[in-house]
Amino acid sequence: MGDLVLTENAVQPVMSKLFHQGIQVSALHNHFLGESPRIMYLHIKGHGHPIKLAIAIRSAWELTKIP
Repeated sequence: MGDLVLTENAVQPVMSKLFHQGIQVSALHNHFLGESPRIMYLHIKGHGHPIKLAIAIRSAWELTKIP
């Protein structure tokens, strides 16, 4: 289990990539109203070999502009 903190624009491509990699999304929400840029919290869950999970999450993370 873990969380990814994403801008609103990154949510859809990251979620799609995670789904294709076998990572489950358990929640998507924000903590504040009216912030700019809009920040979303994506809760994820996966089972399996830790390195394969890390590679899957990393491939989704690389779709963002976050260093």
